Amino acid sequence: MSTVEKVGTQVGNTCVGAFALILGDASGGALVAQGLVGLAAIGAAVRGDSARRACTSAREKTIAALKADPEFRHVNPDRLVVLLSSETTVFNRADLVAASEAAADLDLDAALARAIHATLPFDGDDAATVRLLLLALEAGMRACNQDKAFKQEVQAVQILHILQEMSATRTTGEDTNARVRDLERKVESLLAALEADRPRLSPFAQTLLENESFIVALAFRYAEGSTGDFDAALRGLERAVEVAAEARARGQLPANTDDAVNDVIARVDALNDEGRIDSAAELLAEEEARVEAGLLRLYDKGIAQAILTRDADAACAYELKKLPLEVPDPAAQFEALRAVWGTWYERGRDRGLNFDLEVSVAIARACLSRAADADQRGYAGNYLGISLQTLGEREAGTERLEQAVAAYEAALEERTRDRVPLDWATTQMNLGTALQTLGQRETGTERLEQAVAACEAALEEWTRDRVPLDWAMTQMNLGNALATLGQRETGTGRLEQAVAAYEAALEEWTRDRVPLDWAMTQMNLGNALQTLGQRETGTERLEQAVAAYKAALEERTRDRLPLDWATTQNNLGNALATLGERETGTERLEQAVAAYEAALEEYTRDRVPLDWANTRGNEALALLVLAARREDVALAVRARDQLAEAEAVLRDGGHVAWADTFARQLPAADAIIARLGGG
Repeated sequence: MSTVEKVGTQVGNTCVGAFALILGDASGGALVAQGLVGLAAIGAAVRGDSARRACTSAREKTIAALKADPEFRHVNPDRLVVLLSSETTVFNRADLVAASEAAADLDLDAALARAIHATLPFDGDDAATVRLLLLALEAGMRACNQDKAFKQEVQAVQILHILQEMSATRTTGEDTNARVRDLERKVESLLAALEADRPRLSPFAQTLLENESFIVALAFRYAEGSTGDFDAALRGLERAVEVAAEARARGQLPANTDDAVNDVIARVDALNDEGRIDSAAELLAEEEARVEAGLLRLYDKGIAQAILTRDADAACAYELKKLPLEVPDPAAQFEALRAVWGTWYERGRDRGLNFDLEVSVAIARACLSRAADADQRGYAGNYLGISLQTLGEREAGTERLEQAVAAYEAALEERTRDRVPLDWATTQMNLGTALQTLGQRETGTERLEQAVAACEAALEEWTRDRVPLDWAMTQMNLGNALATLGQRETGTGRLEQAVAAYEAALEEWTRDRVPLDWAMTQMNLGNALQTLGQRETGTERLEQAVAAYKAALEERTRDRLPLDWATTQNNLGNALATLGERETGTERLEQAVAAYEAALEEYTRDRVPLDWANTRGNEALALLVLAARREDVALAVRARDQLAEAEAVLRDGGHVAWADTFARQLPAADAIIARLGGG
């Protein structure tokens, strides 16, 4: 079991254990748990399909967050295991019941999750680690609470709040627990007897039996009010149900018509009877506005709930329900929906929120289904491709990217070059970037060749004279596709073309005009030059690569873009290390080590473990060469240990190719150590 899977399992077992404890010896064990380890042990011991479902749900949600959500990509799973293994708090049933009394203001699952989360021994942990464990615990508790097999017991727990408040001043804790158990048994018996008597009840009363919260509340009242007479409690409960049913049938309880609406109708009728028909019309208009405002609030609440339940389709559905209320003119609704798409997409893109991107996908599809002409279909298809592509770039697989390519190709059937040349070029460029990302994840070159063709097509309309910045962006994307192709080929032709494309982009993407785009292009140029330099015997290309990386660092500063700064420092280190290997001295190698050390100031193990391991491995290779030239056995041992550590972290993280690269250098490290007289 991997560390990530272990975290998911611990969360699931902890949540099931907490519910087992609070609901009463469901595990068959003691009613005390030593810390989260004890709760997880109880959860693991619980048998039954419902417990397994709840545990699996919590486990899968936690694993998905760790693996797929950008917000938690840098959380260290090993640290989560330590936190979830805490034994600092002793949990007993009374403690958890007391904590769950917060359910008066929070959902029961949220209250329990927060109570347990508050006991975790956080010590300098970052916000993402703290938030992930809270969300994981809430998801696990919710999975337990929403399962029908748990429902009756959970409702009994809700009753405990009332009972404990009533009993707190007149009973001891032990007496309260005894009364709790007695009341639970009596309520369960009353509910079972009431269900058995269902055929004797009126149709209205039978309908009310479906309202579980209402029936359980009544059962508690009658169980508490007739402590010594079960039959009296049952008769009183059945009578209460019948009275409630009769009242509803007579209209004394709200049914399908809102009381406020009935009141307005009565007032309108009264105004009409007085001959004040204009006033009646005004009242109806005011009521309609009030109802619409209420609906908007309701739909906004629905969107908020969809965010909590992570239901992108529901969020989209509520947005669509809001649309005609906010924009009554059907002709203007497509443009309004485009704006809604932009809000969700930009928030998802800029804040790293995958859920918001998923909502933008659903909204783009809704736009496509509502499009009235070729222009609208073209816009909607392009938006759909953009949302899918951005999501796909964050995910490990290729499904979203494949869908993005299909969306762009469909959009190009509507956005023809003859009719809308600039829109056609926009979609060609987007298609090219999606194909390039796909090509990077595949072993062949077909997608990359298609990406080059799409970018070159876009440049036919996105000319430098017409749209200089768009021309530069496309040149940069063309360079990316050519550079990736060049890395997979043995020659240098594609790499030379990539360098030319990047240099062209820099003619318009100047530092003064677009400093961060300029720096990104300098970085990509450095990468292409470094690959060229590695294939050539001289040092000119490598020197140029070093210059490009240093230029990028003038704008990619640590304060502004800490992780991009670290990436550039790592790449600078690689270029310097290659230069150092080709020279006889140690100056370049020492500069390479300094660049790697700088990168590791932001590439920390807790934050970005795989980038940390990769940089540590790169540094170890430079240290090995330095050790051999200095005949420094201690430095060689340090390098070997770093290589082994980097290889292990990368392999555990699923980056087998990187791990193998460093593993292949371990025999050479051992040989250097042996030559220098080390053990």
